[in-house]
Amino acid sequence: MLEKFVEINLLLANILHAMNDYAKVVEFAIEAGANIIVTGAGLPLELPKLVENHPDVAIVPIVSSARALKIICKKWKAAGRLPDAVIVEVSKKWRTPRS
Repeated sequence: MLEKFVEINLLLANILHAMNDYAKVVEFAIEAGANIIVTGAGLPLELPKLVENHPDVAIVPIVSSARALKIICKKWKAAGRLPDAVIVEVSKKWRTPRS
């Protein structure tokens, strides 16, 4: 059963949106073979435009609020893409104590 998973070659790049030369780093990641771009540390509103020539590259924002996700989805939908997945960061104040 594991054989079907072995054939999949995934290369994920986790890129901070707040970094200098964000667009160039996304471009370099795609050129290096990344097929998943995960990005947080800001609102990556331009990411669909950066990957528009690479529809096979999954785009995954990291968000910390429903409001941030709503903004991202609205802008990305206007650009013709929606997130392929979403990572939700939960602050300590929302975590439940462990028993």
